[in-house]
Amino acid sequence: MPDHGAGNLQSGVGCGPRDRRNGVSGINASCQAPMLTKLDVTEIVDAMLKTLTFRERGIVEARYGMRKGYEGCNMTLEEMGRLFKVTRERVRQLLDKAEQKLRNRFKKEAVND
Repeated sequence: MPDHGAGNLQSGVGCGPRDRRNGVSGINASCQAPMLTKLDVTEIVDAMLKTLTFRERGIVEARYGMRKGYEGCNMTLEEMGRLFKVTRERVRQLLDKAEQKLRNRFKKEAVND
């Protein structure tokens, strides 16, 4: 089946042969942004998580299944409360605070780039 510019991991978003920018077509000619690999994304996420406190990082990792040994196992607020010895409402508050910090940091980084 022919590739109709649907994109794949090799070409990236908006880099198909049918993508035309400034009158130039082709996979390499139309793509100016660097491609991110899984390793790059992992490094970026780790760097962002390091801006959080130890507790906040643990809560974010537990909630989204990023804890070592528990990858893909998203914990409930109740489970996290037992783990961190706080109520699930307190876990929710800490998670909200950590997510807000990450959003603010991401916006700050985006503006600086």
